[in-house]
Amino acid sequence: MIYQIKPIFIEKLWGGSYYSKLDQLKKNKIGEVVLFSTHLEYELIFVNGHKETLIKDEDVKLYKKLLICFPITIKLIDAKEDLSIQVHPDDKYASEHHQTLGKEEYWMILEASPSSSILIGHSIENQNTLKEIVLNGKLHQHMNQYPIKKGDMFYIPANTVHAIQRSTRLLEIAQASILNFRVDDYQRLDAFGKLRSLHIKEALDVMTIENQELQRKFPSHLFTYDYYVITNKENIIVKENHAICIILSGHGTMNDLILKEGHSFVIYQEDMLTFKGHLEMMLIYSSLSI
Repeated sequence: MIYQIKPIFIEKLWGGSYYSKLDQLKKNKIGEVVLFSTHLEYELIFVNGHKETLIKDEDVKLYKKLLICFPITIKLIDAKEDLSIQVHPDDKYASEHHQTLGKEEYWMILEASPSSSILIGHSIENQNTLKEIVLNGKLHQHMNQYPIKKGDMFYIPANTVHAIQRSTRLLEIAQASILNFRVDDYQRLDAFGKLRSLHIKEALDVMTIENQELQRKFPSHLFTYDYYVITNKENIIVKENHAICIILSGHGTMNDLILKEGHSFVIYQEDMLTFKGHLEMMLIYSSLSI
């Protein structure tokens, strides 16, 4: 079975117009497009023509497998403006204090301007100094800044402070958690003219101060993936009983299903997929046993 997943479009203060134009939406600042998630805040909806069905209603056995094997959220992010500096806790802290998963993130850069960059980690080596700088709202002056280009990949472990910067589009794969501690938002006002809330105490509880080396490869303890560029026609063997297919760019078909950028699918009990067209895509497999 191949289940096409209905995307969830989320407006953000910092969002751009790329995905609004791509899907001809009336919303303007689409910052996030949720392609797949087993977090309860998002619903996994199967799209078949004009019919929409919750996957848990369509195939409860498959839904339970997805919850166990894919505790992740997959998003497309379009940052027209800088995102806040933030940090996510690890599983231990998140479980003890919020009864939820922690959050580590994996980024693949899809588009970046020549001046685009990301912030990962900081240069402060003392906990007391870190606390003073954070309380004074100066953390952004001490962040490690890295230039980026299309195709770059980054792994952001839990407890690592980070931020996506303006003029950047990327694919984000993260643990299925919405736990987010905002550290610095540059005194930015929301749509109602108010400062957005910060989470200083929680951030200082979890933020690492060790030397943080930039990690450009995805570890494989949650998932593995195969990346493909299809230029005409290609038959691809599906390695596992279930997988997630993400279309990153282009258009074409998969087993005669029409594909375009931003489409996502749950692949279940399919041995082979036949792709036609010009496509950039990923097949994502679980690293967790069931």
